[in-house]
Amino acid sequence: MTATLNKATIIGTIVRDPEFFETRAGKKVAMFLVATEATWFDSSGARCTKSISHPIKVYDQAVVHIVEKFVRKGRNVFLEGSLEYRRFFSDDAREKQQVIEIALSGLNSRLIVLDGVPKDSSSTVRDELSSDDADAPPTPLSIKRSAKYADDTDTSGLQRYLSSDDQDRARLRAAGDDRRNA
Repeated sequence: MTATLNKATIIGTIVRDPEFFETRAGKKVAMFLVATEATWFDSSGARCTKSISHPIKVYDQAVVHIVEKFVRKGRNVFLEGSLEYRRFFSDDAREKQQVIEIALSGLNSRLIVLDGVPKDSSSTVRDELSSDDADAPPTPLSIKRSAKYADDTDTSGLQRYLSSDDQDRARLRAAGDDRRNA
């Protein structure tokens, strides 16, 4: 059998504040929209853009917790998840509807708030996620679930967004050295 892959990667802006609900099993689920832009040039050479909204559904409880605290309308996020197709009947039960969502669940989901941790967030979260220097720019808030990395130390996909100091700190954390201001 050949290997398959169901993966979606999005960098965009939150369109509206997240909505939360509970499943029948009592698990909390977050839903929100992320907008991206497609840009191209038409036959006359004029630049064209189109905004696309992607529905996001978060099942992983650790990521739902981060969404509750830090994901707000207008924030920029990087996320990885899988495509999920749902079919259902409309309210009048006449038409079958289909929805394609990006689901963040399981081992290979990731959510990074690119705007960083807000200044007004709790001190314990800021202490865990940023340096001890209060004047330093905020570090991106990251949650990654994978079999290999069970914490936020994997930044290989984001090296181009990090300053050289942030890259050095990430390398130290990955090597097991917890000096944040080295």
